[in-house]
Amino acid sequence: MGQKITAEEIGKELAEVILQWCAPNEINGFRKKFNIEKDIETFNRELFYLFMFLMTYVCQRVFTENKEFTERLLDAFHKYVYEKKLDLPAQLLNLTKLEEQIRNRYAQYYKLTENEPKFLIRQLPYDFLGNVSGKKIEDLTGIEEFKKEFSKRWGKTILEMQLWVGYLLKDMIDYMTDIKRKYKIGI
Repeated sequence: MGQKITAEEIGKELAEVILQWCAPNEINGFRKKFNIEKDIETFNRELFYLFMFLMTYVCQRVFTENKEFTERLLDAFHKYVYEKKLDLPAQLLNLTKLEEQIRNRYAQYYKLTENEPKFLIRQLPYDFLGNVSGKKIEDLTGIEEFKKEFSKRWGKTILEMQLWVGYLLKDMIDYMTDIKRKYKIGI
C-alpha cells in the first residue's frame, strides 16, 4: 500500500517553503538578484505576497481533481503561514492588515491569469515592481506608456524577473506534481 499524506500536511510543508524563502538572508539575496535598493522597505512585504500568490495559484492548477482537498490544503497553508508569521519581518505582524493585503494582491495577480499563461509571466514583474515602488494598481496593467517609462528604471530587473517567474512556476508545478504522484493524490 502506498504512503498517505493529508492535505493539511502538504499545506504545512508548502508553508515552510514560503517561510524559508522569506528568511532575511534569502530576501537579501533576492534584493541583490533584482537590484532592489535597501531603502525600498516594501520589497520584503511584496515578495512575501508574491510567493503566497504563486504557491496558491500553482496548488489550484496542480490539485484539480478534488476541490475539497485543495481547499483544505490551502486553508492549512495559509493558517500555518499566519501562525508562523512572527518569524517574518516586523511590518507583517498585524494579521488583519496582512490578510487584507494578501487578498488585495491575490485579486490583482489573479486578473493576470485570465489571459494566456505567458501573460502572467510577462506582466507579473510589472505589477510586482509597481507595488514595490508604490504605483497604483490601475497604473500597472496594459498601459504602454507606463511600461516604457517603468522599463527605463526597471528594464533589466523586469527581464530577469520574467525569466525567474517562469522558472519558479515550472519548478513549483514539478514539485507539486511529484507530491501528487508520490502520494497518488487524485490518481
